[in-house]
Order: sequence, then C-alpha cells, then structure tokens
Amino acid sequence: MTPLQETVYRLIADYEARNERKLSGRELSAMIGKSRNHLSQIMNDGLVPSGEVLLKLGEALEADEETQRQLVLDAMRTKIGDRARDTFWLRHALELTDSLVERVDGFEEFLSSAACSTTSRAGGRPRPRVERERRRLLLARLIPTPEAALVPFELRGPFPESTSRR
Repeated sequence: MTPLQETVYRLIADYEARNERKLSGRELSAMIGKSRNHLSQIMNDGLVPSGEVLLKLGEALEADEETQRQLVLDAMRTKIGDRARDTFWLRHALELTDSLVERVDGFEEFLSSAACSTTSRAGGRPRPRVERERRRLLLARLIPTPEAALVPFELRGPFPESTSRR
C-alpha cells in the first residue's frame, strides 16, 4: 500500500467515525466530481491524482489544513516510489519541506521558552506588543526572504541571542 493510499483510507475512516455512517465509493466520487473508476484507481491501484483532485478529496473528507498538507506530501512520496520522471525534484522538495518543518518546530520551541522573558515584572502579564515584535524579528532572521529558504540554515547563522527588553 502506498503512503497516499494509507492516508486516504485513514481520512475515510475518520470521516465515517465523525459522521457515524459508512461512506460509499459512489458518494465519495460524486463529492469530488470524478468517476467511481477514477476513485477506484486512486484507492486500489495507487494512482496519484492531479493536485486539484487531491485537494477536492481532502475537502470532501473534511480534512484540516495540516492533514491536507500531509495528503500532498504522501502523494509526492508515492510518486517518488513509482519512479516518476521528476523523482529528483520531488525528493529534493520533500527534503526541503522536512528541513523547514524541523526548523519551524525548533523555532516554536524557542519562542515558547522565550515567552517567559517577555512578561512584565509587576503583574507577570505578557506584553503582547513586545512578543509580536520579537516573533517578527526572529522570523525575519530565520527566513528573511523566500529565496533564503533554499540556503542551508547553517550558512545563515544561529538564532539571535535575544532582543532588547525595555
């Protein structure tokens, strides 16, 4: 079973659990505007549909934004496994995506640990303006431009130590 098939089957199971009823192939194919044969090729033969159909499938199964992203990534992984003509580019895009996800996770951890330093001394309440500005500055340092996302993180330098606290 391909990564895409596993994700689609999981999405269908989640949809059925939420709605407390089974979803037929006929219903799902009507929901995405494709034939039952096309849906069968996706589900049983491992066909990777077009991006448009993939997103319609995610929407029809009421997938959240994160799950829809996972659906696209799993479609890319499936394409790589099928020895697609664009394997090099897909593999590179997946590596870049995984790297960016790791960086964002690290960035969120950093912000969580730094959040306590943005509280006022008197009441211990957060200073929202200071926190927003700090996040903006840190994010600008992390990925200042879309092109910078392609430069290895090590070449851009570490996170700034801290921002001024007034």
